[in-house]
Amino acid sequence: IINFYVSLLMKRNCDRVGSLKVFSFSTFFYPKLQSGERHAAVKNWTKAVDLFLFDLVFVHLHLGMHWALA
Repeated sequence: IINFYVSLLMKRNCDRVGSLKVFSFSTFFYPKLQSGERHAAVKNWTKAVDLFLFDLVFVHLHLGMHWALA
């Protein structure tokens, strides 16, 4: 549900003139980054995306029973 809602927000901001350009990683990004492989596990996730073109980059964090947004 979180991934779907954030994808709608990203699409809405792309369609509006003058709005911030937003990129959001999947909710699976941070757990994969924390896995034993670390950077090697996620290095291809932004292969086709230049993160420096965006005004905001969101990373979703699941901290036990709560969600946070970095």
